Amino acid sequence: MDEPLEGPVYLRASDNKLPDLVAALSGRGVRIDVVGRIDSKHGGLRATYTVLPDAPLSRFVLTLRGGRHGLLVNSDDVCKSGPATAWMVGQNHSTAVLRPRLINPKCKKKHGAGKRGKKRGGR
Repeated sequence: MDEPLEGPVYLRASDNKLPDLVAALSGRGVRIDVVGRIDSKHGGLRATYTVLPDAPLSRFVLTLRGGRHGLLVNSDDVCKSGPATAWMVGQNHSTAVLRPRLINPKCKKKHGAGKRGKKRGGR
């Protein structure tokens, strides 16, 4: 497709204890609801997508509002924690495990030690 599919992500009621996470994607006359079933594992939340569209995927970006007014709150400091884990199984049963970085624009950038603060020519 020339144009990306875009749309809102929301929580909806489910027969599960937790709500489903739905991405309502559309573009160029195509509309797809991608439904993830949320459960907890090892003290964290997990969304499992068992039915995905049969279409090539080059990039997926999910932006969530966090903090006091957000739907989700991280138990780890995203600015200090390592990457997330994305485990995928294709329709051909090939698997891939990705470790994408979680990006928070409010995190302070890491600065290298560099030469700042070092004295030159001294002892």
